[in-house]
Amino acid sequence: AVEEWKRSLLDLSRRNPLISLSARDTVKLWVPPDLIGRLEDLVNDRIFVTLRPDPYGAPNRASASAEERAELLTKKETYVNLSGNECTQRLRAMAASARTALAETGANNLYLTIGALVWRIDGVQVRSPLILIPVNLEQADEKTYGIVLDEAEASTPNHSLLARFKADTGVDLVELREPVRDEHGVDVEATLAALRARIESSGRDDAVEASVHLGLFRFSTYRMWRDLEDDWRTIADNPLVAHLLDESGAPFADPAGP
Repeated sequence: AVEEWKRSLLDLSRRNPLISLSARDTVKLWVPPDLIGRLEDLVNDRIFVTLRPDPYGAPNRASASAEERAELLTKKETYVNLSGNECTQRLRAMAASARTALAETGANNLYLTIGALVWRIDGVQVRSPLILIPVNLEQADEKTYGIVLDEAEASTPNHSLLARFKADTGVDLVELREPVRDEHGVDVEATLAALRARIESSGRDDAVEASVHLGLFRFSTYRMWRDLEDDWRTIADNPLVAHLLDESGAPFADPAGP
């Protein structure tokens, strides 16, 4: 019964951006693939990283050279796939949506996604984020925003992807569920390499991308799933929950009395 409850709490459809990342709902950070681990280190070290508009206005590719983007990261800055005023407007709207979600749910839904798995569901190519780091989007000045770690939340592997991928392919992405760790958090390079090896050994041709996105992800049901995953024995000690788990069909006897 507990496993059935857990499955019902995870949205595993392509409507869920944790299964199929949507470009229109996220902002892509133009970080060179070999420096994504460095960005993850900065964020987990509570460093404020400034988001700069793409100076050359190319939304679908990084128009700045890898050398320029690497130099920018040494200044704790990175380009995003937005230019000029559009960058300010999108980030301002995203920050406002994050504040609204926090006020309504008590939890931050803004995450930096590290890495992505490109694979197919029912013949449709999807891009699923791998690791999610909770961040806040803060204003540096009138037109500039940046990200900083939200210490009230915790980084997490994408459990929606883990569940859907295993259900569809039979492959358990252990290396994502238990990523390689370093002194900053996740060892991104080692984890992505281990995932590529796992997929290759399973005979599949899915691609592990070294990419970074910023977006809002609804985690209300995920948090209930997490409670069941981590504390289901404690939860089951509740008399009503224990009764729901009991398949004998006996009537519920409230220990508190009528």
